[in-house]
Amino acid sequence: MRSFTAPGAGYAQDGTHTVMLTGNNPILQTVDPKALTITNTTLPGHVFHPGTVRLSIVQDQWGYVNEHIVGDGTGPLAIENEIFGPAIFFGLGMGTRGALNLDTGSYW
Repeated sequence: MRSFTAPGAGYAQDGTHTVMLTGNNPILQTVDPKALTITNTTLPGHVFHPGTVRLSIVQDQWGYVNEHIVGDGTGPLAIENEIFGPAIFFGLGMGTRGALNLDTGSYW
């Protein structure tokens, strides 16, 4: 999951750090390995500020590991955030699912 946290983000490090994403969009990223969560909070200057995205690792009843993603954005581009946010994070989530479930042979 740490390699698929946000567009243009590098490997996510433990703790809280400022990260500059693609398009000069700054976020504050908090990685909590004990809770298996990563929280991205936009900073002033980010195109979708203010907003947050919380990524969590969950395991389903069949033993597959998935990423649960919850986003919230209320800035002036809230409608665009509602349209593009799910598409962006769906792709990142598929990367995470594939990496965490290598034995399945697919992302599904």
